[in-house]
Amino acid sequence: MPNRGIRRGWEVALGGARLLGLPTKVEEGSYEPGANWTFSKVMKVVWDEKQSTADDEEESEYVGMMEDLGVGETLEKSEVKMLLRKRPECWR
Repeated sequence: MPNRGIRRGWEVALGGARLLGLPTKVEEGSYEPGANWTFSKVMKVVWDEKQSTADDEEESEYVGMMEDLGVGETLEKSEVKMLLRKRPECWR
C-alpha cells in the first residue's frame, strides 16, 4: 500500500466534511478552528482569488483560509470547487 494510501482518503473525507459543514453565518463565541469562515466567504476566496504565482503561493488568501479551516493542503482547488458546488447555496 502506498505511504499515505488510507490516511490520504481519510484526510480528504474529513476536509470535505469541514467544507460542506461550514455555517451560513458566524456564530458568536465559537472557539472552533476556522469559526470565522462562512460558506459564502469561502466561496468568494475560492472563485475570486486571482491566479497566484509560485512566489506568492505562501501568502495567498486561499492557502491561509485552508490552513485556518484545518484542511491545509489536503484538497486541490479543483476538488474544493467541486465540493462547494454540492451545497444548494453555491451559485457557481
